[in-house]
Amino acid sequence: MTRRARGSADRPPPRPRGRRVITVDERSYYWSVRRKGTYSQLLGRDGLVVAITGTAPGGQRLVVETGLPRIDSWLTFEVAVPVTPAQVRAWILEGVRQGWTPESPGSPLQIVSAPPSPAIAKVEYVVDGADFETLEQFYEVVSRVLIPNADWGRNLDAFNDILRGGFGTPEGGFVFIWKNAARSRVRLGHAETARVLQARLGRCHPSNREHVARELEAASRNEGPTVFDGLVEIIEAHGPGGAEATSGVELRLES
Repeated sequence: MTRRARGSADRPPPRPRGRRVITVDERSYYWSVRRKGTYSQLLGRDGLVVAITGTAPGGQRLVVETGLPRIDSWLTFEVAVPVTPAQVRAWILEGVRQGWTPESPGSPLQIVSAPPSPAIAKVEYVVDGADFETLEQFYEVVSRVLIPNADWGRNLDAFNDILRGGFGTPEGGFVFIWKNAARSRVRLGHAETARVLQARLGRCHPSNREHVARELEAASRNEGPTVFDGLVEIIEAHGPGGAEATSGVELRLES
């Protein structure tokens, strides 16, 4: 009787030569770039092409026209940009969105990806935690630093709108540097949160009073999220991985 190594049934098939492995949403894929460019690619007429497959043989291929120049191109003066795992992951997700089925046979699915734009340094706005002790004072600093002379609501919803752009901040986002963040974490902690909630309780809609009262009770016990936590959450939602990442805001907390 032939003995089978422990766990061998769970091992993926050997990786084909020249292909790299990437895992997206707990599923593995192979991806590769053609070793030798075509004549059109070497002349710079066509860009780099990336082929992606599932790990099981015979499945549908995903072919991505990246628009990126090959490093061995003869006549292009563009700087060759390496393909990154983040790009491959994005292409896989886009392929799946367009109906790519790597586990089933079929004609290759071809998608076109725009080449990345040259990196441009983002504008940096510095908000110093030493300049405020309350939420209202935070709004004043934001007004002075991010959108001077602009009229806005000075509340969380309006702050969220500022991060979306259109109030004078740069297109494509910016870097929000929060200096003395550790100090703000304390000053905008549970005591300030309870004060803000107490004021909100007196003016909120009757249907929302019970919810606000529960939050106020928790803050009075030094429990639950604070004003600082809420502000950080709002800013991070406009950055990488956030629900509104297209705003392009990068939060940098500095102690």
